[in-house]
Amino acid sequence: MSLSFLTSLAWSHTQGGSPSARVETAVESGEEDDPARSPEAVQLLQTMGSRGGWHPDALCAATGMSYRQVSGTLLRLALAGRVKETFHRYEALP
Repeated sequence: MSLSFLTSLAWSHTQGGSPSARVETAVESGEEDDPARSPEAVQLLQTMGSRGGWHPDALCAATGMSYRQVSGTLLRLALAGRVKETFHRYEALP
């Protein structure tokens, strides 16, 4: 979820609005961010290509990104179902 979404959710809750109604509206309107569209995610997915078995350290070396950027992006992509992890190795999913 984006920070603006969380901020508006908190604001509507503190102003007497219904948080559940706000969540339904956000999902219906497509306000949810796609983690695969971030520049870091695009770079990782392009680097990974169709080859599996990428260790985060190898992705750092191949992309020049920090371990923090790589691990955070991999987590968001895994939660979104765009990569899978097997024994600390990552593979991009179609």
